[in-house]
Amino acid sequence: MKRYLYILLAAIALVSCDTIFHTETRPDVVFNFGSVEVVTTENSATVNAAKPSITVDGVEEQGVAINLEYWTATDESDLVAVDEFEQNGGRIIFSIDSLQPSTEYRARFVVRGEYGDGRSGIFPIVTLQHIPVAEYSCECQVDPKGIYADIKLSNVAFTLDGVEQPLAKVEFKYSQSMSAGQWTSVELTNEDLANGFRIPAEGGEYLQAKSTYNYVVTLTPEDSRYEEYTVKDKFTTIEAVLSAENLCDPEITTTEECITLSCVKPTLLVDDVEIPGYADVKYLFYFTDDNDHHGTIEADVVDGNMSVTVPFSEFIEGAKYSFCTRMDINDTNVMDSDYVQFTMPVNETPAPPAPPVSGDADTSELAGEWKLTEWRGSVPSFDVYLSITEDGVVSLFQRMESRLWEIFYSLVGYENGTIAGEYTDGVVWAHSYYVILSGNTMTWISTTDSSEVSVYTRCTLPDVTNPEIRTYANGGKRFL
Repeated sequence: MKRYLYILLAAIALVSCDTIFHTETRPDVVFNFGSVEVVTTENSATVNAAKPSITVDGVEEQGVAINLEYWTATDESDLVAVDEFEQNGGRIIFSIDSLQPSTEYRARFVVRGEYGDGRSGIFPIVTLQHIPVAEYSCECQVDPKGIYADIKLSNVAFTLDGVEQPLAKVEFKYSQSMSAGQWTSVELTNEDLANGFRIPAEGGEYLQAKSTYNYVVTLTPEDSRYEEYTVKDKFTTIEAVLSAENLCDPEITTTEECITLSCVKPTLLVDDVEIPGYADVKYLFYFTDDNDHHGTIEADVVDGNMSVTVPFSEFIEGAKYSFCTRMDINDTNVMDSDYVQFTMPVNETPAPPAPPVSGDADTSELAGEWKLTEWRGSVPSFDVYLSITEDGVVSLFQRMESRLWEIFYSLVGYENGTIAGEYTDGVVWAHSYYVILSGNTMTWISTTDSSEVSVYTRCTLPDVTNPEIRTYANGGKRFL
């Protein structure tokens, strides 16, 4: 019994000695994290931090693993771990791509070693708001022709992040001067953008050849958050070579009272290109005589022909004239045909009858020279003068349907303030008149038509002896 007791005690002693000599002490493990700097863009982040480390009993552990973990602030389940980084001295740099714009993320560092892993405090990563990349494009080709220019725009576009956006307006402006108010503006249609366009527009003022013009193309986005875009440049017009097909000499025909000029309408070519439809291209006949009287007459254009009919009274009798076909652009002569000579006929106008020596009425209170200054309430567009003698003779000087003066003589009756007359060729006045005399003003009112009111003012008769406006009387319409 004692023997077994000694054996048990010996075993207990052996176990106690083994426990005392083999007990291990755990080392001092420290996880080290330093400063963190974060730089973000719309879709990425760069995290620059002091390199995390692990020290064991004050000695840095080698070969530890370092990760950066991040997740959206609202959902930690989408955590992403990044283990690739660059090292720069005692700092490490993580680059993160494919982030969402205007989004807040959470992040932390994880370091793992032989004695376990440690995590840094959580820090934020906030990406920037997305700002679309706005790009404009516009190329302008100008082909000047002297008095006009052909314009072609290409590659006209406005894009956001490479996606084309609609434009509210594309405008082309041009001017010789940079001063405000001197620019001519053309708002372009889709057809203009597709096919090109011409300046000036139809009916506009032609360009001046050998002159420099400034131009501006403005693109206005439909999205008002973006500013307009402009392209500015200048071009110099060239000297256009003008030519005309069928610029014929005028053909002259006459009637008893008129001359008619006619020919085939010419076709205007600029550098061998026809530019029809421009309102300021005028087709004219030009005339001149040996005394340097000259002028132009705008022609009527019908069915490819141009013509005009003018009374002989518009010209000087017996004078020799030269006529040509003329083309004007913007009121500037650009081309003439050869001249055709023509001598105006001389009217064999009978001399006016001599005025009667005396009448048989007492018109002394009306005697004198008078000018028609008002007719039917308005200033007349023609000339009428009266010369009244004391014994009842009225001389009528008129220039109504011609630039030449006509003269007619009448014997009148004047009784109780009413006057009536008969011309020396037997024609009776169209009206008799009530006469109201007030100083230097005399008013005649028709006895049958109260709207027929003529107001005369005392005057001096004009000189009607000039041979270019010589007096004649040969029937026709008479004022009285």
